[in-house]
Amino acid sequence: MTSLKSRVLRKGVCRINLFTQNELAPPSLAIPSAIPDYDGLLPIEVLGEDLEISLPWWDGVEEDMRLQIAWKAFDPDDPNDPGDLDLIGTRHDVTDAEAADTSTVFKLYVPKALLVHGVYIIRVRARSFPGGVNDWTTRHTVRVDTEEPGGGALPLLTFPAQVIDSKKIVDADIVDGELLVQLAHYEGIARGDSIQLWINLRPCGTEELTIDPDPGEGFIRLAYLEAELEEIGNGPASFFYKVTDKAGNFAGSNSLIYDIQLHTTPTVIPAPSVPQADPDLLDEAEARSGTGVGITKFDLALVGDEIMVHWGSQTSAKYALTAADLGNDPFITIQLAYSLVVAETELGTVDVTFEVFRNGVSIGMSDVNTVNVDLRIPGGPDPDPETPINENLKPLIARSDSAGDPPPPGEDNVIPPQDFTKDARVIIPWLAVDDSDIYQVNDIIKVTWGTQTTSTITRTIVQQDLDDAIDLVLPVPTATVQAQGAGVDIPVGYTITRPSVALPDGNSAIAPNTPVTVIGPNELPGGGTIDAPVFTVLNEDDAIGQDQLIGPVGGRYNPVQTRIDYANVAAGDTVQLFFSGWDRLTGGSEVVGARYTTVYTLTAADIAAGTYTFNVSAQYHIAVCSRGHVEAYVAIQNSKGSTTSPTASAYCDVKRPTDPDCSGYVP
Repeated sequence: MTSLKSRVLRKGVCRINLFTQNELAPPSLAIPSAIPDYDGLLPIEVLGEDLEISLPWWDGVEEDMRLQIAWKAFDPDDPNDPGDLDLIGTRHDVTDAEAADTSTVFKLYVPKALLVHGVYIIRVRARSFPGGVNDWTTRHTVRVDTEEPGGGALPLLTFPAQVIDSKKIVDADIVDGELLVQLAHYEGIARGDSIQLWINLRPCGTEELTIDPDPGEGFIRLAYLEAELEEIGNGPASFFYKVTDKAGNFAGSNSLIYDIQLHTTPTVIPAPSVPQADPDLLDEAEARSGTGVGITKFDLALVGDEIMVHWGSQTSAKYALTAADLGNDPFITIQLAYSLVVAETELGTVDVTFEVFRNGVSIGMSDVNTVNVDLRIPGGPDPDPETPINENLKPLIARSDSAGDPPPPGEDNVIPPQDFTKDARVIIPWLAVDDSDIYQVNDIIKVTWGTQTTSTITRTIVQQDLDDAIDLVLPVPTATVQAQGAGVDIPVGYTITRPSVALPDGNSAIAPNTPVTVIGPNELPGGGTIDAPVFTVLNEDDAIGQDQLIGPVGGRYNPVQTRIDYANVAAGDTVQLFFSGWDRLTGGSEVVGARYTTVYTLTAADIAAGTYTFNVSAQYHIAVCSRGHVEAYVAIQNSKGSTTSPTASAYCDVKRPTDPDCSGYVP
């Protein structure tokens, strides 16, 4: 069928009007079963019978006049009306009674076999008898439409973009009680088409086209009512439509499946609570420990809904609600890390909300809770807010009473046994790691020594401190050191509190700890006291002579023995011998060649024996030679420190009476 024929068929528009003008005066023929105002369109239910054509009596009708239908398919290339060659059906000869009765309506019929899909031109010929003169009625159009709308390819409904993307229909998709959809113009769309929306097996609203659609727009607007969606209920549903044209032809579209989820999402979500910010401020200490955000109970929450807290522009990880959570109010309290909180702002107001996700899609945002925060701390912003300390503060230095300023290497942060009963001191840096000034007037410094809490070491910054701008020295009482006791890596640190911010309590910054070693006397070998060593091989005069140098020539020695069976002495500890010689029996000058020292690491066997003996080579005794004396002492060292013994002494006289000196002696 040509496009013009198709247009004439669907829309009843025929612009060809080149028919003969030999027409009868009114009335003209009528087609009773044609749909009014649709250009001769026949409903499909009449196509099973012959088509009745009626022709009312007219002035000039006579008996024996012969009436017959002329029927011709519309062809835009043929301008002629149907004529003698197009006569169809049975003829009707007018009777005397019909001609005399002005109410007569003549009925003629188009055979049903001719009522096939197409557009036709029809008129009736009246032929006089016996004159054989022909006249014709006004021509009429007959349209027979038996094809389904859309030509067998109706387009799918077009839903809003968010419905297409999510495959769900939710409350936000309903506008003024309707879910709006669009339908692209299908083939043959025309006035009189009736479009009915469906969900599953339920018919919904019907739209009848009262005018031909605007081809420039390309689609028509339709809507499912919210009430219709509610009646179907939540869950997957099939959405399609059916079209019935004016003739009664029917077609249905393919379906789209969307998940209806109405009234399952909250419409009002109360603001979260931030209890630590009550009544009106979140300070640094509260935030440092983790800021709890209470997720206020809201309607229509489901197990598996995910909650994301918005702290200003910062967001938390998502938390999935459990069945147990749904019984609480608030549902849960989500802890925000200090690093997240301080990343938003140190000072000011923060809008706190939470967002609800269902199946990965946001379904609502809570109301806003505006929180005041003041997180300013001494030392400036914390370089690493993940840790409890402010890394921009330098650690302090601890020094014992006897340590210098500065002390020799190795004496910082060590309290030796001899200073255990004396006050210590700590030096607190004036500048931060970034070389900025740390302090303000009225800042409070508090030193912590290990786990001691009863002894408070504090210092309040005054204007003179700012004028001096030098490191601060704070004394540490003996009582504090002794209360903590001896130990290795005792944490000693300080906190700076600034009362002028985050009123009324202020904010504090914690400096990194300094590991301090404190050695108590009772932890040293022998508890700090050991015996003098013993010269075990002496003559009757308590002297070392030639005969007390034992062993073979070339390897003679004299033994010096020390106890090692002391407390706090174990395998791995060391004992060191200090041996010296002097040129007089008492007093005198030290003999340099007689000076000797050695270190020995004790074994488990030594500890079991209880003593250890140093075999001092005879060379050191020979260096003293005649009428002198030797001295010896030991130092035993463990991991805490060392204990030094008293000095032992013995006469040393190894020269033979006949020899002038000892120069020729072999050890």
